[in-house]
Amino acid sequence: MRLVRFIHGDRIAHGVADGDAVRVLRGTFFQDPVPTGEELALDDVRLLAPVLPSKVVAVGKNYAAHAAEFGIESSAPVVNFAVAQQRKQRIVDGIVKSLTGFMTSKKITIVQGVGSLGASRTVTVRCADGSTQTLVGRHVLLAAGSVPRVIPGFEPAPPGVPSAVMTSDEVLMLDRVPARVAVIGGGAIGCEFASTFADLGSQVTILEGLPKILPGLDVDLANVVVKSFK
Repeated sequence: MRLVRFIHGDRIAHGVADGDAVRVLRGTFFQDPVPTGEELALDDVRLLAPVLPSKVVAVGKNYAAHAAEFGIESSAPVVNFAVAQQRKQRIVDGIVKSLTGFMTSKKITIVQGVGSLGASRTVTVRCADGSTQTLVGRHVLLAAGSVPRVIPGFEPAPPGVPSAVMTSDEVLMLDRVPARVAVIGGGAIGCEFASTFADLGSQVTILEGLPKILPGLDVDLANVVVKSFK
C-alpha cells in the first residue's frame, strides 16, 4: 500500500487516518502549536472507507426504492453492482484528487513511501524505488490508522484470485452482489457492511461473539440498529 506523508514546516505526520488531515490544515492556517499533519493512503479506499464507499454503493438503490414518493413511477430497481462500484470509485478518486491538490496549494510537501519512527523525532521513509529518506521535525504526529484483522485459517486470497473469504478491503472491490453474506464481527464496520448488502438484496448473517452487536455503544442506540436489521 502506498502511504503519503504530509509535511508542513517543522511538523511531520505518520499515519493513514483521514480525519487528521484537518489537523494539517489547522497547522497551515493557524500555526497550531500542537503536532499537526497526516499521512494518508491517498489512492487507497481506506482514506474514506468504509462509510463513504458503502453509502455510495447503496444510496442509488434507496433513491430508486422511494422514487414514488417524489412522483416518479418506475419498475422495481435492479442493481448493477459493477456500475455502482465504478461510480463509487469515481467519487473516491475525485475526493482524493481534490484533497491532494488542496494540500499542495497550501505548500504541504507530500512524500510517498512507507515510514518508520526513529529516535529524536525522525521518520525514515522507504520509497517505492528502494531509496530511503529521513525526515526530522520538531513535532511528529502518529496516526497509523488500522488494517482488517484476519482470523487464522480464514485468510483472504491474494489480489486477483477468487475467494469466499474477504476483508473490508476486498469487499469494496466486488463487482457483484453476493446472494448470501456472513459478516464476522458486529462492530461498527461489520454492521455498516451488513446494512449495505441487506439493502442491496443479500441474505446477511452477523456473527458476534458477545451478547449483542455494537459492543461498547449505548444499549438504547444498539437496540435501534438491532430493530432495523430485523
